[in-house]
Amino acid sequence: MTNVIDAATLAQRMLKLGLVTETQLQEGWDDVGQRVTEPEPLLRALERKGFLTPYQSQKLLKGDIDLYFIGGYRILYKIASGSFGRVYRADDPQSGSIVAVNVFN
Repeated sequence: MTNVIDAATLAQRMLKLGLVTETQLQEGWDDVGQRVTEPEPLLRALERKGFLTPYQSQKLLKGDIDLYFIGGYRILYKIASGSFGRVYRADDPQSGSIVAVNVFN
């Protein structure tokens, strides 16, 4: 899969979106090396460390900039969807509390 975005640009996007902190991002860079240009190795390193979820990584690779946070909760992944809406597993970035967020269509 050829990506339009390089790892450094994606890293800046993650920071801007509030998905990772500078410290977390640096840990990812330390794992893969600063010279990596493809974003996948950096994303996988951040996933292994628990800083990103596969759901978030996939959205980043697609170029999505929405639906990472709802009502202050960080969306971790989609649990279910139906004709009336979608349910996501999320956490509170401040406390770490896990919640379910229901988004109605």
